[in-house]
Amino acid sequence: MRRDNGLVREILIDISKGINVIDNVDDSENGILYDYHLKILNDAGIIKILRKENALGDPIYSVAKKPELTYRGNDFLDAALEDGVWNQAKNTLKEKGLSIASIPMDTLIEILKNTIKEKMGLA
Repeated sequence: MRRDNGLVREILIDISKGINVIDNVDDSENGILYDYHLKILNDAGIIKILRKENALGDPIYSVAKKPELTYRGNDFLDAALEDGVWNQAKNTLKEKGLSIASIPMDTLIEILKNTIKEKMGLA
């Protein structure tokens, strides 16, 4: 399983809106993919979520506390929130033969920041 930055963006937007993203985790293929992303986002310090695994390796989430964005998560979301910036960054990467889905997070944040600077006439 691989990280998909488009799904990362969707998850962070949902968390910022107060949506309980834990509800999207189930035994379906999409639910398992969603769980994987919640786990790696937590591991990377982009979100804070109370997640454990049972003896079978199945995820157990605390329903008492919704996931929260960390400082780093807010930085990513600030750069990625506007659809125009996101789409321009996707197109720039596509022109270079790359996919936004698999760019390392720090590199993606820099690309998004540069896109914002270009839109503002600062680059």
